[in-house]
Amino acid sequence: MYAPRISDELRQKVMSMLYVGISLDNIIQHHVEVMQKQGGPQNRDDFLTRNNVRNMERSIRNSSHELQENER
Repeated sequence: MYAPRISDELRQKVMSMLYVGISLDNIIQHHVEVMQKQGGPQNRDDFLTRNNVRNMERSIRNSSHELQENER
């Protein structure tokens, strides 16, 4: 089964949480709680994985590393 990417809205929300220092576990826990309140999975965003969050975290780390190199 083909699983499309998560929405830009969810990606932006997770990236914001990562930027302010919220841990991966807390992001996943928050997401699970929100999904349960809505009554279960309804679309691809409801299946946010730890790997999705790790990839975004890596993206932030790489971009900040590139910024530091450009400042030299």
